[in-house]
Amino acid sequence: MGPKKKTPSPKTIKSRMFSGSDPLTIDDLDRLSVDSFGAQATELLDELNWSKEVFALTGIKLAPDNRRIISSSVFLLGSIFKNKSVI
Repeated sequence: MGPKKKTPSPKTIKSRMFSGSDPLTIDDLDRLSVDSFGAQATELLDELNWSKEVFALTGIKLAPDNRRIISSSVFLLGSIFKNKSVI
């Protein structure tokens, strides 16, 4: 039997944007919750002068402590054919 492998510790997001200690308010939670990523992604891409060509995005749902991914989804936005779009 060989040496036991050490299980890596979970990665923690280290950023000043994640360093707050105040509890989230109901308004904070409302702003952070989305039913889908399509509208938010479209808005963000439009701000970056998106050409409307097909774009694949990954949406992730983090655990409340931001230490692991609960789920993820891949989705497409954009035009595949002239005058037709995917959302």
